[in-house]
Amino acid sequence: MGIAQISIAFVGFSAIVEVVRDRTQHERSQFENMLARTMIEFGFQALFLALLPLIVFRYVPDQSPVVWRGLLALAVAALGGQFLIYMRRRTRVEQPTFLMPRVFVGWAGASALIVLSAFAGLAGLIPVDAAYVAILVWLLISGSISFIVIVSVLD
Repeated sequence: MGIAQISIAFVGFSAIVEVVRDRTQHERSQFENMLARTMIEFGFQALFLALLPLIVFRYVPDQSPVVWRGLLALAVAALGGQFLIYMRRRTRVEQPTFLMPRVFVGWAGASALIVLSAFAGLAGLIPVDAAYVAILVWLLISGSISFIVIVSVLD
């Protein structure tokens, strides 16, 4: 529940920042628009994935490892899908030199580690609920990285 509260606060803050930035004279680049969209999507994904176990376990009171594995598999699919969507959007951005390649490589590498830890959770090597929470936290961190990059590209 705490992650859901942080997620909605993050999404709300991001939306306010975007509204304020949209009213400035500064014309936004495709890169900034892509990052803003991605930042809000990460926040919403974290919110929905944080609320999902609360809903599932309300109707399936048995918190069995099988249910947690299903939730974790869904979270991995969401993170992987977001990664693929971001890569697709990134290739469409028209910019001669793409900003912050080291940040991207670091984010992609850390995302791969999170996915590997999720597979370890699915295999029973680490607690499956801990792997689930790690994905939620990583989604929030990813959104924060997008926010920091947006702020850093402003003149």
